[in-house]
Amino acid sequence: MPDAYARVVERGVDYPQDILQNERELCGIDHCHAGRSLVTAWNLPEAFLATACHHDDEALATGAASLIPPSCELADSLGFAVIRCRSARSYAEVLTAFPEPTRNRFPAEAEELGCEIANGIAAIESA
Repeated sequence: MPDAYARVVERGVDYPQDILQNERELCGIDHCHAGRSLVTAWNLPEAFLATACHHDDEALATGAASLIPPSCELADSLGFAVIRCRSARSYAEVLTAFPEPTRNRFPAEAEELGCEIANGIAAIESA
């Protein structure tokens, strides 16, 4: 649905949770439901179902899965968002959502982590 999704991207959002509603309105399905359908259709391990609720902090409240929502928001704050949120939190603000031991593993400056990720993506794309 490239044309429908292009409209989702063009519309933009004020808050991350608005993305799902826009996708449902313009595409008839949101990316979380689409991910759940793929996990099921491809018979992937149940652990992959976390992709279907990565915007739901309560559904992922425990263990490593609890790091998925802030990780998505962190990627967005670094400039890797597909859809820009007009009220996105800053890198420093997003880091506060991580437990302290995890938070301390991130560089202090967003630019440093952004460059590391961009270099990793470039290496994968050129392989």
